[in-house]
Amino acid sequence: MEKLISYDWSKKDMRKVIISLAPVEAGKAIDKEKLVEDVVRCEQAGAAMCHLHCRRPDGSLTPDISELTDTFERIAEKTDLIIQASTGGVSDMSIEQRCKPLDYWRVESASLNGGTTNLGEAVYINTFEDIRYCAKAVYEREIIPEIEVFDIGMIYNIRMTQAQVPYREPILYNLVFGHRGGDAGEYGMPHRLPGGGAGRSQMGRYPLWKR
Repeated sequence: MEKLISYDWSKKDMRKVIISLAPVEAGKAIDKEKLVEDVVRCEQAGAAMCHLHCRRPDGSLTPDISELTDTFERIAEKTDLIIQASTGGVSDMSIEQRCKPLDYWRVESASLNGGTTNLGEAVYINTFEDIRYCAKAVYEREIIPEIEVFDIGMIYNIRMTQAQVPYREPILYNLVFGHRGGDAGEYGMPHRLPGGGAGRSQMGRYPLWKR
């Protein structure tokens, strides 16, 4: 994960950040050729990482990784993007099925969901057992986990599971705002991070985070 894009946040403090793209809208049919074209243009605009779920051509989630690997192969032929696979999405799949994309050799990073939340009318289930299973699976394969945080309680969940799964520092958090049922971004995490407060203190010594 060496491809970092520089962005001047304050004109005094130049930091390196990863610009990530998730080019598929949930539940929508996938035009693979257009998707790859969009990803190529995003890299040219500064993106460094591509995040994809394991989906059928009609957009539905599946444990079959054949479409995912074919899409990532096409992307890898035309870009130098970091390949990030999702282990999530609202479905009836088991955590073992959700982690199937981790067996694809090109995957360098993967999502690790920090807990259960409402996503609109659906309940997105991620038990402590699921968190531990996914964390173990990514580390066994030397994949870098990106911890998906839909509300501030999920940061505490990761801290609580560290006794069973020693996360490697720095831990990468993705703060996910705007989903109905999760943190709206108006009164929650953005007002506690990164300067201090409960969320910051629970992230550990050297966290990385993006939103």
